[in-house]
This record gives sequence, C-alpha cells and structure tokens, in this order.
Amino acid sequence: MTSRSDFSSAVVDTFARRAVQYDGESVWMRDSRALQPLAPEPFGNRVALDLAAGTGLVGAVLAERGWSVVHLDISAEMLRSAGGSRVVGDSQFLPIRESSVDLIVCRQALHYFLLPAVAREIRRVGAAEIRLGQIVAPNEVAAKWWNELFQVLAPGRRRVFLPGEVEDFARSVAAGWTASTERFALRDDFRSNFAHLEEPSRQVADSIVSSMPAEVSAAIDFRDGTYRQDWEIVKAGRK
Repeated sequence: MTSRSDFSSAVVDTFARRAVQYDGESVWMRDSRALQPLAPEPFGNRVALDLAAGTGLVGAVLAERGWSVVHLDISAEMLRSAGGSRVVGDSQFLPIRESSVDLIVCRQALHYFLLPAVAREIRRVGAAEIRLGQIVAPNEVAAKWWNELFQVLAPGRRRVFLPGEVEDFARSVAAGWTASTERFALRDDFRSNFAHLEEPSRQVADSIVSSMPAEVSAAIDFRDGTYRQDWEIVKAGRK
C-alpha cells in the first residue's frame, strides 16, 4: 500500500514541474463559472482558507469580495504566484489553529485527498461553510478510463468523482449540514492538458487517448481533440 508520504512526494514533484505554466493548461483555470460561485459575500470574521490553493486564482476572487484569504498548498512553487497569506502544508493535516476559519474553498483538488482526513480538519478549524468545485466523470466507465489517464497526467491522484459524490462528501462533513450543487460544462483540449508531460509520458498519454473506447468517447463528447468537461460546484454548511 502506498504511504501518505509517497503520495505527497508524487504530488509535490508533479506540481513543482507544472507551476510556471499551470494557469494556462486548461480553460477552466480562469473561467468565471469555475471561480465566482466559490466566493460568497463575507461573513463572520471574514477568514477564508483556500485548500490546494495553487497559484491563487480562487483566492484572488475571494480577496476582491472582501475576504482575508489564507492560501494553503503542498507545493511551495505553486504558491509563489499567490497573493496574501501563503502556507505550505497538507490539507489533510492543516497547520491551522482550531476554530479560526469561517469559509473553506477547494477547487479541483479533492481527488488528491483522503476524504475522512479532510472532513476531520474542516470540522477542527471551525468552518461554517465550504464551497467545492470539482470536475466529475459522467459514468463509471468514463471514470475508470480517466483514472488510467491520470496515472500519467497527475501522479498521486487518488480517484475520479462521479456525479453527486462531491455533495455526498460535503453532507458528511458535519451533522446537520445542508448542501446544494450547481452544474455546468466546458469544452477542453487534451493537448493543453498534456503540456507539462515529457517523453515517454506524453507518448503513453497519447496512446491512451487514441485508444479511447467508443462508450467513453460518446460519454465525454470527444471530437476534434476536445471533450466535454462536467463541473459541479457544491455549497454546504450549517442551516
């Protein structure tokens, strides 16, 4: 069984290589539909924690809304472009004191975490609300195929989510929490997703895509090198 340190090392190494070009790898990085819903109007003490904050794109939107943002990421290289407070750390073992956070956001990173550990930490730091943005696979066949591809694209990634699973996780964080999901779709280009790969990994990824099963191709509407990217934005918190 792979240890937590093995997963952490794989993720750190991957994003150290991707940091400089990361914001240009995919259309979703700067798309307002994958940014604006993650930034509610401030409440409480106006402290927001951005888990796996990366280069700080979500944090910048939060700051514009009036939040005091703590950007947390396991990769120091990714955080160099983030503004405000920056903390290098593991979202499963937050270096954040208890009952100090009002809002937690996480965009396109839950797949790297052990979900029970993240839920425990969300409860410990006292967040009253969480907002989660995640790409999901349309069905189990597509999820299995994506998992194979992600072994090449994103070492350390633990899973691919299916529709509804992110909301299920959000509801499990704390007893009595309510949750809702907004859905939308983007079109993305496989070639941009491969930009960080070196040979022979790029050849392996190209082979996986070229041999894509017809059922997967139909499910993700694959055509002309592009595919449909299904998003869920989950909002959850106390009633």
